Amino acid sequence: PKKNTYFFLISHQLSHLIPTIRSRCIKFKLEKPSFENFAKIINNNKEDIIESDINFLYDLSYGSPGLALEYYTEDIQNTFKSIVSIFKEKKSLSHDIIDLANNQASQNNDYFNSFLFIIKFILSNLIKIYSGVNIQEQFTSEVKNTFDDLKNYINLKKCIEIINYINQNQKDLFIYNLDKKIFTLNLFSEISN
Repeated sequence: PKKNTYFFLISHQLSHLIPTIRSRCIKFKLEKPSFENFAKIINNNKEDIIESDINFLYDLSYGSPGLALEYYTEDIQNTFKSIVSIFKEKKSLSHDIIDLANNQASQNNDYFNSFLFIIKFILSNLIKIYSGVNIQEQFTSEVKNTFDDLKNYINLKKCIEIINYINQNQKDLFIYNLDKKIFTLNLFSEISN
């Protein structure tokens, strides 16, 4: 690069950058915006969003307005509740799973990515609880009560297995345009195995 050229790298996880790059960077840690600023940003970009969705998005995105806007759908809280309900059933196949799989199969890739993001959010927070992390203080919405209840239905091993399934297959799903319904059914089949 020419003289006086600067590159700005933004990373939510510094460990994802290779050590060679990290060692040549000046690091600035930026705090997440306050809830008020987060809400202003969301309202500036989505005028018709309801307040309970803003609270939920703040928790879901860990205060990142960019992530919140990327994964926002009008029925995001219903999707969250459906996934939690399915986890509580502990069945590998049910009418609820089939309905959810059919619904997700009819959606575009961005919507489906939002669905997978919610599942990872749920499971990663359960893993934190199993690891002894107190997550109660990081949430503003009613979602914090969901995790304490949900840990009675899904164990650590299942959380890890399902996240591994998503991580190993999500990229191929979109590259090869695989069937989202089959992907969803396979994902939930991990619950009772």
